[in-house]
This record gives sequence, structure tokens and C-alpha cells, in this order.
Amino acid sequence: MLFVEPLIVQTAIGNAVNASVLVPLMSLIIKETKEPAWDSDKTNHYCLLALVGLGIGEVAGALVFGKIEDNYSGKTSTCFCLLMTSLSCLLCILYTLHFEFSLWLSALLCAFWGL
Repeated sequence: MLFVEPLIVQTAIGNAVNASVLVPLMSLIIKETKEPAWDSDKTNHYCLLALVGLGIGEVAGALVFGKIEDNYSGKTSTCFCLLMTSLSCLLCILYTLHFEFSLWLSALLCAFWGL
């Protein structure tokens, strides 16, 4: 159990950060880039619609991660999980630098974050 404790902590932090990072990020980008400005209902609608990708990514990630965990060592699965988290953070930074709301790009960001 002690061997997988870093993975458990990393997963708990990742799941706690998902919505608390992504919704304000997308909401800010929508408010700053859409002309004419969208009202808060429409902004929330598109933020939550983009978060559908998060759920899809979490389901796909659980299936892929389960196969990796079953077929390879714990060290390999931990490295894969950390790699996907790093890739998600990089994609989040690139999305912020792009600074234009696109539903498809937002759903892709959320799907990678869910993996």
C-alpha cells in the first residue's frame, strides 16, 4: 500500500483541481473574448458543456490506466499518470496563451485533463 501512496495522493489532487481550475479558466476566456459579451447563463452553459470532455476523459483514462496497471509495473503506471498530468498542464498553459474560446479546444483540454 505504501508503494502506491504517491499515486493515490496525485490522483486525489488531480481530481480536486479539475473543476476548480477549468471552469474559471474557461469562464474568464469566454468573458474576455466574446463580442458582444455573453451573459452569465450562456457562459456557464458553454463552460459546463466543455466539461463533458472531462467526464469522457475520466472514463477513457480509467480504462487505459487499468490496462496499464494490469500489464505493467507500478512504476510504469505512475510514470504514465505523471506524464499525462504534465501534458494536461502544458495543454492548459497553451490554451490560456491562445486566449480564445473554442468549444472543441475546450473539450479536448478537458478530455486530456480527465485522462
